[in-house]
Amino acid sequence: MALTKATYSMIEGAPVNVQDYGASSSATAAVNLQAFKDAVAATPTGGTLVIPASASFYSVNTAGGLSSAIQINKRMEIVFAGDVKATTSAIQANPTYIFNVTADDVTFSGAGGKIIGDGTTNSANTGTDATFPGLVYVTGDNFTMTDCLVEKPPKVGVMLYNCQGAKITNNTFTGGPTTYTDTAYFAVRAFQGSAHNISDNLFTPDSSGGMFVTAIFLNGTVSSVISSNVCVYPYEKLIYCVGDKNVVSNNQVIGNPNNIPGSSPVVKGTLTSVYRFDGDNNLCVGNYSDYCAAGATCLNSKGNIIKENTFLRCGQLGVVVFETAGYTDSISSTTVSDNYITPDGTMGFTLGLAGIQINASETAASKLIVKNNYIENFDNASGGGIYVVGTNGTKITKASISGNVIANSVNGILLSYVEQSTITQNAMSAISNAMVVQSSTCSANIVTSNQSTDAATILDSGYSTNSTYLNNQNTTAPLTGLVTLSAASTTTVTHGGVRVQARVFLQPANAAAATLVSGAKSPFVTVSQPNFAITTADGTAAAGTEQFWYTIVQ
Repeated sequence: MALTKATYSMIEGAPVNVQDYGASSSATAAVNLQAFKDAVAATPTGGTLVIPASASFYSVNTAGGLSSAIQINKRMEIVFAGDVKATTSAIQANPTYIFNVTADDVTFSGAGGKIIGDGTTNSANTGTDATFPGLVYVTGDNFTMTDCLVEKPPKVGVMLYNCQGAKITNNTFTGGPTTYTDTAYFAVRAFQGSAHNISDNLFTPDSSGGMFVTAIFLNGTVSSVISSNVCVYPYEKLIYCVGDKNVVSNNQVIGNPNNIPGSSPVVKGTLTSVYRFDGDNNLCVGNYSDYCAAGATCLNSKGNIIKENTFLRCGQLGVVVFETAGYTDSISSTTVSDNYITPDGTMGFTLGLAGIQINASETAASKLIVKNNYIENFDNASGGGIYVVGTNGTKITKASISGNVIANSVNGILLSYVEQSTITQNAMSAISNAMVVQSSTCSANIVTSNQSTDAATILDSGYSTNSTYLNNQNTTAPLTGLVTLSAASTTTVTHGGVRVQARVFLQPANAAAATLVSGAKSPFVTVSQPNFAITTADGTAAAGTEQFWYTIVQ
């Protein structure tokens, strides 16, 4: 009895070739669909199925939807040397896909071939994860896709639907709408599931200029890693992360420096923040963006860490943490640290209030940390480098704002409805108004050891009498020094950085001054911003020149 091709493959372990089952670039889409299904059936568990290069693409009929797609129902590897193209796409209860991966441990390996959409793109914000059309639909665990080329998917390139442990690495995704009209178009989308690794992929426009709206969308997905991807000219985001405990690290996003087709009003870059988190305890670390509306957003979520990122030429904000109306999720325990943030006012956006902006508008928040960030050139007339604000019913308490460097800003740090918090060791330069601005709603804060080399207005607007101020410098002039004056006279010490609320303490430095201090009254100090005057007319006049050590507390 002669051996069939399938039997021979099982015996020898040789790869199965779809062409041996009737697949051809010249065959009809229906013939190719059946040929691919037959080749899958002939591939043994753990075996390899090869899609060889051909004169053109293998057209595969996708009109029957997911239920009629090529089902990969066993552990196997598929090698893409040739191109496979869908014939149609539709948002429907039975969405269209080329491949339906239901088995665990399936691998798609690229060898120069492509997985191609039917030529249409649908970015309308309609449909659900269960109805979006795409190219590869995965419900099996531990799916691996590497070195593949995915071109112009209809709405989703790869859908990871309630599965675990997928590895999408070293692939190139290209295509998308040529004009921005809506928000729902994705290279990779995950619904529920966990422990995915989406790394080292390239997301780029196609030859027509079509580009992704959001490259990666995690919808309820947890404990996954999005790392070292490069995204060029997205309309909106590299990652939209709705889920907890995910890590987004070392990715790069390059926004379009030209006008974005379809944007209204016309702007450049990206239209939103490029790293967005709507879940708790996520980590955004070591990422880069350029020409983007904003760097990172944390929305209605707590415990997120945004650190060590570089967000250049932001059209609106660098980092924003806030709540939307009606939500009751706290933004507590969020950390924003060690980021480098710069704006670009030429991109067509309205520049935000600050490089880092935190708003608690729905629920009280505590234990926010903003530290060691470098922020420059956020010169909104009402804003500053860092803006932290609550409301009367949702105050921010026990926050720490420390070690930040803020340059070329109207204000340094602005606070409203912030209590029992620490603002310390921040360094500022080219501040045209005030170093630290507390509204009258703030109280019981500790403002200490901050320095601005050249704040034009030294007065803190809304100075809080309930807060503690210590060792803050408005110039490089030291807060301690020695002053010399004649007995029973007045002298003005030119300091250049004394706030009107400052206190100046004097200590006699020689015998004449000590004699005067022992009199009826101690020397009297009047602060007249930015200097201070010492008057020694009261008390017992002492002979000779008097000297006092002074210490400025502010």
